[in-house]
Amino acid sequence: MKIKDLLLNRNSLIFKNALIYFLIIAFTALITAFLIYWFSAEKIKASSKVQMQHTNQLVASTFNSFIANVERDIDFLSNNPIIESFIQASGTKKQDFKTQLSKEFFALLESKPEYAQIRFIANDSIGKEIIRVDKIGTVVQYVSEDKLQAKGDRDYFKEIKNLNEGSKYFSVIDLNKERGGLSYPLTPTFRAAAPLFANKKYCGFVIINVDIRNFLKELKLSIPEDYSFYLFNNEQQFLQHPIDTLSFGFEFNRKTNFNQFVQFYNPVYNQIQDVDQNKTQIINQLHYPRNYYYLYTCIVSERNLYLASFTDWKITILWVTFSTILFSLLIALWLTYKRVRELRQITDSLIHFSKDMNKIPEVEIKRNDEIGELSRSFNDMAIQIHQHVKELNEAKTIAEKANKEKAEFLGKYES
Repeated sequence: MKIKDLLLNRNSLIFKNALIYFLIIAFTALITAFLIYWFSAEKIKASSKVQMQHTNQLVASTFNSFIANVERDIDFLSNNPIIESFIQASGTKKQDFKTQLSKEFFALLESKPEYAQIRFIANDSIGKEIIRVDKIGTVVQYVSEDKLQAKGDRDYFKEIKNLNEGSKYFSVIDLNKERGGLSYPLTPTFRAAAPLFANKKYCGFVIINVDIRNFLKELKLSIPEDYSFYLFNNEQQFLQHPIDTLSFGFEFNRKTNFNQFVQFYNPVYNQIQDVDQNKTQIINQLHYPRNYYYLYTCIVSERNLYLASFTDWKITILWVTFSTILFSLLIALWLTYKRVRELRQITDSLIHFSKDMNKIPEVEIKRNDEIGELSRSFNDMAIQIHQHVKELNEAKTIAEKANKEKAEFLGKYES
């Protein structure tokens, strides 16, 4: 009987075994695949949270280091002896010190790619720039007297004027403006300054314009691709957003649904928060030396993003699982068919032997298991039965011959 016929016969042993093997193999393989997927997904989720913590700490450390460097530079400038000499000098000596101070500004600007401008602004009625050194692209240049501007109407001029000796000033972070309008290319900037005193008398201030375009790019590059990074202030205005047009959108009066991107209700800083089943975030408050002005970072991880590569692998797991089930089932079918064929051989021999016991069938199954033992027992039984049948036939022949001779003898006697 062909294997196809056996499989279609629901009463056959091969059909029953195939069904049992299929259910056992399929159940085991599917449970194993599910557990592998679940444990792997949980491991990736835990690993993602650890990476979020690490990234959060890295961003805070990078930002704090950047601000600390600016603080050191503004301290260096405000405590530079040349500035004090320039403030107190007069006549030609004042001009000499001004030249030296301009060179100091020039050298610092050349050594710091992120600095766009350094100025000395006097304490007069209009807030006149006395020294100004600019950086245009990568070129550092002195600004001539006729191009120096008055800054007395700027908020920072008024704020710095009210600071105590030894204090430092940091502005809000916004887009740089020149002559009342945004400067192009758009330049995210903050200003760091220190008031200058001579004999306890306020004389003006030194101020650095810090271009943070490259710094923001470096922060963004330090964030893994499957995370979203946000930098915002206490007014919920984005300074850095994954969608470029939303960064500094407040400068263009663009309205943004803040809560669509960051959940900022009663935040717990530096702790992973599950926003929903798909989104996780961590918020940190940065150190920024300005009163009543706060900066925050938020790193957001979406489950479907960090599991994207694993989801592709999940499909591979399914293919491997089903391939394993199919391959195992085929092996099981082949082994079952082999056993059934041997059992069928014994069954056919029994049927044929029951019809003709004069012919000794021999089942040639060379095995050491139960089927082999059964075949050997059948062969022995067939020989014994055949011997008994042979003896019975011989006895029958002798009896028939004796009866025949007896009948012939009685026939002669009667006649």
